[in-house]
Amino acid sequence: MWKGYNRENYLQELDREFDVIVIGGGITGAGVLREASGMGLKTCLLEKRDFAWGTSSWSSKMVHGGLRYLKQGDIKLTLESVWERKRLLKEAPELIRPLDFLIPVYQEHASQRYLMQTGLFLYDLLALQWKHKTCSASNLLHKIPNLESRGLLQGISFQDALTDDSRLVMALLGQALGDGAIPLNYCSVEDVIHEKDRIAGVMALDRANNRYLDIRGRVIINATGVWADQVCQKAGGNIPLRPLRGSHFVVSSESLQVPCAVTFFHPEDKRPIFAFPWNGVTVVGTTDLDHAHDLNSPPGMSRREFEYLQEGIKQIFPKAEISEKNIISTFSGIRPVVKTNMRNPSKEPRKHVIQDYQGMVTVTGGKLTTFRLIARDALKTAQKYLGGLPGLKENPAVFKIPEFQVPPDTKLSGRDFDRLLGRYCTDTPSFLDQANPEELEFIENTNTLWAEIRWCLRNEAVNHLEDLLLRRTRLGLLLPRGGSSVLDPVLDICRQELGWDPEMTEREKEAYLKLWEDFYSPDFENRQA
Repeated sequence: MWKGYNRENYLQELDREFDVIVIGGGITGAGVLREASGMGLKTCLLEKRDFAWGTSSWSSKMVHGGLRYLKQGDIKLTLESVWERKRLLKEAPELIRPLDFLIPVYQEHASQRYLMQTGLFLYDLLALQWKHKTCSASNLLHKIPNLESRGLLQGISFQDALTDDSRLVMALLGQALGDGAIPLNYCSVEDVIHEKDRIAGVMALDRANNRYLDIRGRVIINATGVWADQVCQKAGGNIPLRPLRGSHFVVSSESLQVPCAVTFFHPEDKRPIFAFPWNGVTVVGTTDLDHAHDLNSPPGMSRREFEYLQEGIKQIFPKAEISEKNIISTFSGIRPVVKTNMRNPSKEPRKHVIQDYQGMVTVTGGKLTTFRLIARDALKTAQKYLGGLPGLKENPAVFKIPEFQVPPDTKLSGRDFDRLLGRYCTDTPSFLDQANPEELEFIENTNTLWAEIRWCLRNEAVNHLEDLLLRRTRLGLLLPRGGSSVLDPVLDICRQELGWDPEMTEREKEAYLKLWEDFYSPDFENRQA
């Protein structure tokens, strides 16, 4: 639980030996922290930037069952994915929600429709469900009237799931906090500590206070995603990675209205791309390109990627007005794919890999959906340093969220309350207790409440304005110009909760606006190719 999180207090608790030190505050690191703390291990997590700073806030938001893996013949990975998806939908239904997908089938793809139906039959069979079906062209156009109608034969639908990836990370960390774990952001691992023939700890830099920390642990788990090789090399190991960039753009639902996810094959390379509704806007993605730029700089959508996605959307939504002028924001993530030297980036396998080098267990690759299995595999490798882990034989719930009812004296609807429950999980009653009644109002045309700004600043380890607007909330992606129209009242609350003076406030504002302009705006002029 995040209520009452105090970073300084947790820093004082680092002068003891931990069972497990986790490096990396994305979905994999959060998953490891959750599993390890749930087994009763003394555990801390160190993240050099903010929680979910990397790919775990820039993903496509899909908790999917791995349909593409089935196409590649990887039955095991597909089976793991569909069962983990099912588990998450059951344990945290407000955080992970079902999402219907529609595939429009046109004359040019007529020969593939039976293959697609067979694939979806197997997909549902592995999941022990029956969610796929077909519909006529007329019914499909009734549901999505702005679809291209020429040559449309039918529609095929199936079901996956959707989440807010950064909130999923925060929920996992919150559950781990409840079990006694210590997650710290803005705390970078500068070096590892060798004792005899193994690694016994890390030398970390508390970047918020510019002080070094000597932290000891029985085993180190390196879960830094695309940075895994950089950290692994500190211990003397090596793991070959191929960073692949996937980019997306966000438009208003008026510009591109889709009642569910619509996925289709791009005319250029026949890759599947999609448009889906998310937090009141529409997201279009994704690309799959080699990323040869500095990994310490946020990735950004290039003009080439925008034009590629724009061309695909125009093919299937010919009346949609998609241009740089009506894009709200863009975002890109870098996939930590293990290099196998496939010529086509999309053909690289997406399995996770684990390497043990003198007490540093490195885990990277894999998909968001299977974070729990990836975490448990990492702990299986780490158990020899811990004297065994009986907890690995158990299969406890990842999320322990008690049932709540909408308080009778709140003006929030049941739908609003479900959304809060999905974002703040066990902390939801505390959120409502702390909320000022006048702040239970929505911010502009979003589904975010003003009270959420105060809650996140007070409880969720926010250090910078970008943490608040790009990850704790998504206002920087959902509002034009990164939410510049609401920055002044947001900064007023920052001053109240974080004690920022006028100079600090202005510095944070300028830094955030520059960051947004450089990496999240639809201005591609100086963007990397």
